[in-house]
Amino acid sequence: AWNQAGFAKINLNHEDWRNPADMQAFFDNSRPFFITGDPLGFAEMLRRKIQCRPSALLSTALTLPRELKARLEQKYECPVIDWYSCTETG
Repeated sequence: AWNQAGFAKINLNHEDWRNPADMQAFFDNSRPFFITGDPLGFAEMLRRKIQCRPSALLSTALTLPRELKARLEQKYECPVIDWYSCTETG
């Protein structure tokens, strides 16, 4: 159904990685087409200066502040979709 597409949940807490540079290496190797997450995770991507070129970012679970949306769109040069939803129901 997913045509061999991968799915991974990534923890950006630097203490959970042997080497913090491995975070960037993961994004370099996986080259994600879409990234879903919440505003906290996306803010952490900005803080950690994660480089990648997804086709879109999909923010869920929490309301996405307009300022953060603008920063994400500028940094990642893709649409940022604020799809506020309840994580318990999908």
